[in-house]
Amino acid sequence: MSAAAAPRAGGRIWLLGLACGIGAALAPATLALAGILLAPAMLAWLADPRPGKTGARPVILAGAAGAATPLLSLWSQGHHLAMAMALAADTRTLALAWSVQGGAWLAVEALPHLIRLLLDGAAGTEAMALRRSRATLEAAWGIPRRDASAEAGDAG
Repeated sequence: MSAAAAPRAGGRIWLLGLACGIGAALAPATLALAGILLAPAMLAWLADPRPGKTGARPVILAGAAGAATPLLSLWSQGHHLAMAMALAADTRTLALAWSVQGGAWLAVEALPHLIRLLLDGAAGTEAMALRRSRATLEAAWGIPRRDASAEAGDAG
């Protein structure tokens, strides 16, 4: 990390702490409920080593979507800390919010590998079809067949 980047990171942490302090002072019920519902997103943010936190961002977005209904319910029902804790203690609410974030994390981590497997399979199928077509054309035109070792030598 360069010397210029270190002060900016410290400034961001300071601003984040200031925002959390203001949130705790002005809207403790909202902050408590959001903190509980978005706990997996916060863990994903802390655990993601990639620059730009590209793995954590979809988890945060999915967590925000999963926490929207309970937060709206909190705001419409009085905005008290007791209500926030009751919403956070509801197993369906917590399970929905956390499972959405878990699904987003799984998608971020697993989809690139699944897509690569699908593309490799499609490329292998296409290569096999091209080899069959080549063999058919060689037989039809009377061209002598090349063995696999000669083809591998030409490709490299």
